[in-house]
Amino acid sequence: MADEKITCDRLLLATVGCRAAAAGQLAVSLGHTLEAPVPSLFTFHIATPWLRSLAGISVEPVEVSGPAAKLRERGALLVTHWGLSGPVILRLSAWGARALHGFNYQFPLQVNWLPHLHAKAIAAELKSRRETQPARLVVNTPVAPLPARLWEQLVLAAGIARDTR
Repeated sequence: MADEKITCDRLLLATVGCRAAAAGQLAVSLGHTLEAPVPSLFTFHIATPWLRSLAGISVEPVEVSGPAAKLRERGALLVTHWGLSGPVILRLSAWGARALHGFNYQFPLQVNWLPHLHAKAIAAELKSRRETQPARLVVNTPVAPLPARLWEQLVLAAGIARDTR
């Protein structure tokens, strides 16, 4: 069997990862190069206290982007006690594994909590609320589908006073 030759157009080598040096040696012996593995499918650790206080909240859909790594994904997001997770974050970390590793996992992250609405639509909604419900507090009037606790924290993080109507 050692002398047997196989001719093919394409060959798939399934080495079950390259933790052991010998696992990739066949590919190297055939002239290929190996890339060092990097973590993938991980959650994002975010130290922002107001965000971490919302552990357990999920929002769908959101759009998350890492502009420095030119990454953008849409989907469900889960706030955890250490930061952000959920399908949208896992996809971002999978597709951007090498880029995020290159940034030493330190990069700006943008979350569009209402990707289905344009800025003009949100402004019109808030203007309409001001006209039709002038006595209501902004902090107590979330824009759907945002959970009330998340809306409250976003309003306060934006510097809007709790007693703003």
